[in-house]
Amino acid sequence: MLAAACCCLLLAACCLLLLAACCCLLLAACCLLLAVACCLLLAACCCLLLAACCCLVLLGAAI
Repeated sequence: MLAAACCCLLLAACCLLLLAACCCLLLAACCLLLAVACCLLLAACCCLLLAACCCLVLLGAAI
């Protein structure tokens, strides 16, 4: 349970870093469309990781 929660926090922190980096790219990018597409992909990936993490937490609680 603790390991799953820890994993979750790490994923969330990683996600925030990726989104921050993406925002930096957005501000500096010549091609805004590419930066936006990248950002959306990172956000979607992040959501999937967090959802998988929550599944792991629920499974850990059930066991």
